[in-house]
Amino acid sequence: MAAATLRDPAPRRIDFLERPAVLSELERWLGVEGLAQTYPQAFHPLGAGQLIGVFDGDRLLSHAVTLDIQARTAAGTSVNAVLIGNVATAPHARGRGLATELLRSILGAAQSRGADAALLWSNKWDFYKRLGFAPAGVQLEAEIIARVDRVASRIRPALASDLPAIFDLHRAKPTRVERDLSALALMLSATPMQTLVLERAGAPVAYACYGKGLDFIGWWHEVGGQDSDVVELVRGAMTVLGQPSATLVLPHYRAGVRDALASDLQEERQGVVALRCPLTQRGAADLFVDGLDSI
Repeated sequence: MAAATLRDPAPRRIDFLERPAVLSELERWLGVEGLAQTYPQAFHPLGAGQLIGVFDGDRLLSHAVTLDIQARTAAGTSVNAVLIGNVATAPHARGRGLATELLRSILGAAQSRGADAALLWSNKWDFYKRLGFAPAGVQLEAEIIARVDRVASRIRPALASDLPAIFDLHRAKPTRVERDLSALALMLSATPMQTLVLERAGAPVAYACYGKGLDFIGWWHEVGGQDSDVVELVRGAMTVLGQPSATLVLPHYRAGVRDALASDLQEERQGVVALRCPLTQRGAADLFVDGLDSI
């Protein structure tokens, strides 16, 4: 059956009452469980994600979730962007261009409401290239090995009372996605992720997030704090968690962390922050998206 013969060919927003059934169907397609817990900012009832779908009657055929954000670029400017995640099509409906039409609809809607760029994460570069996406931003992916002589002092799991300090540490980053306290609290509830802090004088001075869904298994994907404190935290946290090795994702401005960890490096590579489709000239600016923000 061609896409044009669908009873409801136009992609539409999925309303709140439809979400449980849609999430169940999406998890079945992807072979995963707990999407609302893994990506709470997108799928949790308190999150700001918008679910978009292509339907045949009341039957979901293709899906994507979007999240509008404001990002601080390396040049110190702000851009409005839409994050796109969990693009998936029912196994029996693949190869009919449904996801392509869904994404075109999302891009058109984003442009009409003033977005400067669309961002997503995928290894299917050829597919997304046809829609105007290209690799954007560079991140260092450093595989580091633990040292048995590292002392893991002043390191503990993050508590709810640490939220204001973690919020301030994130806002101190020169390149970031803007968040408010409510969004941060929801993001830090993601499972099975672990967030640890380095404490000094009774207050967190650095934080680090480890593991999130299928995207960041075995990865430290977000850090905050001064470089020296981040180094102490990551080294000590690996000891706390019993990790012989792990991959640490670093933005361009964390060269000091990389240099301090040189003796622990097993391998390093240049990775891509995201795939981006610029919708305005401003949307082509360099940016970085921490792991907590990805959907």
